[in-house]
Amino acid sequence: MGVCKALLRDHVLFDVITEKDLEKNLRNYEVLVLPDVASMTKKECALVTQFVNDGNGVVASYRTSLFDENGKQLQNLGLEEVLGASYIGSEKCVKGHDSYMCVKETHPVTEPLRRYLYLPST
Repeated sequence: MGVCKALLRDHVLFDVITEKDLEKNLRNYEVLVLPDVASMTKKECALVTQFVNDGNGVVASYRTSLFDENGKQLQNLGLEEVLGASYIGSEKCVKGHDSYMCVKETHPVTEPLRRYLYLPST
């Protein structure tokens, strides 16, 4: 709910899509937000990878793509190449609720977002 709250707070229009929408509707979007989407299939990871390779952006948080569709933890993130990040084997525990990051600098991924937009950090 943190991502939704942050987007709503900053009056950013967004859609919530399901796994079924990945194949059909991604062409309608420029940025895909994956807030702790821990379990992803290889096919879903491939679709997200193609989405990014087509010039679009992805913002992912926490354990996104760390588990397969059966809940089995992977050795590394399924989206490792796309995210440019690796799982180091431990997680930082964040206590509390409504912990946010603020977009202050532009980056190709955050370019469509306006500066000083608040994104949940958990």
